[in-house]
Amino acid sequence: MFNLIQVYWIVALLFALIVAVFAIQNAAVVNIRFLSWQFQNISLVLVILGSTAVGALLFFILGTIKQVTMTLKLRDAEGKIRKLEAQLKELQEQQQKVECPEHEQGMLETDSNQTTAE
Repeated sequence: MFNLIQVYWIVALLFALIVAVFAIQNAAVVNIRFLSWQFQNISLVLVILGSTAVGALLFFILGTIKQVTMTLKLRDAEGKIRKLEAQLKELQEQQQKVECPEHEQGMLETDSNQTTAE
């Protein structure tokens, strides 16, 4: 049906449409004061769209930071997996070397017993 990316884009487009309609319907001129800054006679549309853009930018930056962090963790985990797989292979080879001489010795003893019995 839908994959996660398609759902994400549909929701993002719906949100953008809702914000645009809200901004257009609230086109009054307002005065804005924030900390030491003061803006007079600015359109409310600009305030709404600017706030939305800043929020989207912050969301993007935080998402990018999370993505980079997860990529680094994944790379580290893959390195550990390769190291553990190499250790496993080495241990399996050692185990095989230990088991083979015993197996061969048992085969030799069986062969010598059969030869002496004849």
